[in-house]
Amino acid sequence: MFILPNVQMTVVDKTTGNRQPVYPKTVVSAMSDFEARVKEIAKSMDIGSGGSSGGGGGTIIINGAGVTSYSRPKLFTTNKNTITIYAGTTILINHKRYAASKDITIDINSTYSFDERNGKDVYIYAAIDTNGVMQFLISLNSTTPNGYTAANSRKIGGFHCLCDNVNVIDNHPLSGYVAGDILPASRWDLLFRPESEPEGMVYDEYTNVWVDIYLASYSSANGLQSIYGAATADGGSTE
Repeated sequence: MFILPNVQMTVVDKTTGNRQPVYPKTVVSAMSDFEARVKEIAKSMDIGSGGSSGGGGGTIIINGAGVTSYSRPKLFTTNKNTITIYAGTTILINHKRYAASKDITIDINSTYSFDERNGKDVYIYAAIDTNGVMQFLISLNSTTPNGYTAANSRKIGGFHCLCDNVNVIDNHPLSGYVAGDILPASRWDLLFRPESEPEGMVYDEYTNVWVDIYLASYSSANGLQSIYGAATADGGSTE
């Protein structure tokens, strides 16, 4: 075991409320050294890969006094139907810190069909299986993934899936996407997210603000929300 240096800083834009991770040159060097060390230890331990419904194996426990409860080299990336979480991502779960020693790619088709996920928010969890190994899982549940509890899992991010097909549009980033594909601008995690709850939102890189995908609906329990198919809050609508 070794101590992971607390190398990540987060700043908040006072105008937009957005959180952004910052890596000065000296910090980047420290992070690179850390990732190399994680991979070196993993190789010596011959750590394997995870199962089909998520990404796992490739993880080690770190004795990390003074370490932030969640850090990563960069925000996870998406393809239409996959997400990739990067080596060096660390999460505190039940007083232990776990680190991904290699990049983990999850195919969301292995967990949910297009019909099950279109127009919905999907959450990413780090969870500890019965062998004490961290797995990365996706779930439509906003609290904990099926088969896990708050004691052995932690929600670290999420994304929204398209509600309808996108036609072929010249020079458009979503050209050819279909209902159920991952909306790239909707990806968020504990270090990059709106000040509000992130469900039903996308990040506009041109204005540096988070915006709702759908017209606002209203719930007495949750207030204004951005939900696919919900009644628009127009002053005369009901829940």
